[in-house]
Amino acid sequence: MAAVALAGTSRLAALAAPGDAAYVMGYCTESPSRIADRYALHLAVSMDGLQWTALNQGNPVATPTAGTGGLRDPFIMRKQNVHVGNGTNYLYYKSFADGRLYGARSSTLNPRSFDRGTYTTGVVSGGIEAPIVVKAHNRNEWWLWGDSFAPVNGELYAWRSGDINTNSWTPLTKAQASRPRPACRSARTTSPTATCGTPTTSCASTPSSPRSTARTPPSRSATDHVRRTSPPAASRGNSGDARRSWTTRRPTAAANERLPRAAVRRAATALAVVAGLTGALLTGCGTDVERSSTSVTRLSFWSGYAGPAPSTLEAIVDEFNAANPDVRIEVSLMPWDVFFQNLLPAYFSEGGPDLAAFDSTRVPQYAQKGVLAPVDDWFAAEPASNALVTAAVDAVTYQGSKYAVPMTFTSLKLCYNRALFTEAGLDPDQPPTTWDQWRTALTRLTRDRDDDGVPEQHGIALPDHEAIPVWPILLWGHGGDILTPDGSRSALTSPEAVGAVRTWVDLVAREHVSPTGLSGTQAEELFRDGKAAMTITGPWATGGFQAAGVDFDLAPVPPGPFRQATLGTTTSLALNAELSPEKKRAAHRFLSHWVGEQAQQSWMKGSGYPSIRLDQYPPNDNPLVGQFADDARIAQPVMPGVVQFAKIHDDVFEPAIRNIISGEAGVDDGLATASRRIDEILTETG
Repeated sequence: MAAVALAGTSRLAALAAPGDAAYVMGYCTESPSRIADRYALHLAVSMDGLQWTALNQGNPVATPTAGTGGLRDPFIMRKQNVHVGNGTNYLYYKSFADGRLYGARSSTLNPRSFDRGTYTTGVVSGGIEAPIVVKAHNRNEWWLWGDSFAPVNGELYAWRSGDINTNSWTPLTKAQASRPRPACRSARTTSPTATCGTPTTSCASTPSSPRSTARTPPSRSATDHVRRTSPPAASRGNSGDARRSWTTRRPTAAANERLPRAAVRRAATALAVVAGLTGALLTGCGTDVERSSTSVTRLSFWSGYAGPAPSTLEAIVDEFNAANPDVRIEVSLMPWDVFFQNLLPAYFSEGGPDLAAFDSTRVPQYAQKGVLAPVDDWFAAEPASNALVTAAVDAVTYQGSKYAVPMTFTSLKLCYNRALFTEAGLDPDQPPTTWDQWRTALTRLTRDRDDDGVPEQHGIALPDHEAIPVWPILLWGHGGDILTPDGSRSALTSPEAVGAVRTWVDLVAREHVSPTGLSGTQAEELFRDGKAAMTITGPWATGGFQAAGVDFDLAPVPPGPFRQATLGTTTSLALNAELSPEKKRAAHRFLSHWVGEQAQQSWMKGSGYPSIRLDQYPPNDNPLVGQFADDARIAQPVMPGVVQFAKIHDDVFEPAIRNIISGEAGVDDGLATASRRIDEILTETG
């Protein structure tokens, strides 16, 4: 199970306040056939928290007009500060590890304070997400509501407990609870009676059409699609700015005009408003893509990306859609951490995307699990496949078969601040070309102006977690690596690897040339803000540096004592193993479109990435693209074809480096311990 306070779809329980006599629900509508889909804000009320009546004749009270025009996943929070049960706060969430709903508690609401507070064994397995807990306003009774994702989409289920402090929830039957139909991703809280208006106008006279009952929760063990949000702090009130966006009038179509006009990103954007009925409503946008007619084959496409890449990707997809009216690619972009937490559970619940673009280091993991379709037939039929970057093709190969098509490939470069070089007496037109020169530059660029032992300016920002792998580049330059060439065992105890780590730990821990414990984002921010003179990064960061007015340049990562090397990072486009023949043919057409010269020219110009093709030159108006392309000759992937890449690199190697830098372990002991654990992992996976 992942960290309790962060993983899974989470909601805090809402407590009834004195004087409350009714409940309010925020929801959107959805149906498996897509006919009843309406991703707008609907409201319903209930006098007992179980039987619900839709407001506004079942029509939306607010409909977005910006972005993709959708609202979803509502959450309602009271404006008052509330605590639940003797100062204890309860968090109900879905674990992406086993697909069950769990409860956790915290007395402080401090970050990660829910981590060790899990007190339930899991309410239901599979198919249910987005839990909401509501307390009866006049007695010690609690209801847990959840939305089904599979096998029936858009159904709400309910459980009852007489004491939220205990691990006891009983499913409610059809006769015990109803909801507005068709509802999806709902949120509920209590509200004063006065909020509902008169029974004949706002509440009782606006029946839902038709009424539907909550069903007995299904018993399933399959892991389903997971949405990740950070837990809202229920006891801390809500944004005043959001509250001013709404009034306490009866919901009408005019409420649309009071909706904040922020663009809604596909599948990822949150929009905060506060309804006069109760409190704050948080919503997101997104939907599954299905075939809507017999003439158009629809394909869902998930990915992440940052900087200018998302808009460029979407533009290329739009070009394909326009040129192929019988195929429709629907793109859903989300943060990478959310993407990876959603992807595997979605595949296992048969709700995974038709197309998914992600880092090639993950391809072997998903290929082994059987969720990706081999694409050797596409490579055999597509002439352009012969022009793809060789290292990128190697990165998508697992046990002799190709399980994805390289989508992007770029090398990492040394990015340095020309102005800081000049201030330090270094020639900005002569960046370091050896490790000795690099060491000299790093120490001269590290400045502790007040002699307090903490530099105000560092020579470099080296990330050691949640980043594109950088430390392997340092191993390669010294002749070392994480694994042996055949990938069968650890190479961390080799003299070359030990020597590399000793060299750089001395620079970081003793010379303080880089802060420790940096994520990739933090490293880029330090460079952008002029607090680090160098960093190792890719084209996704350069646009932000330019926008911030940083006077920077790029250079190859200096060669080490043994050789020159850098990371070649690849994003690959994979197909769902369950695609129908029709969808597979449509997906192959898109793959060919993506690697075509025209699409790659648009990709280089818009994203700043080099082409995935070896036979294509970068555009003249963006010299940075050419610099990233130049180092493809010395670029290599990290542990290609290794199924347990993430476990070895993220869970063993990077923590070992941090422990050695912090002094918790010596170089030899720390690497030996990590090496033994890596060998265990490789043995376990065979």
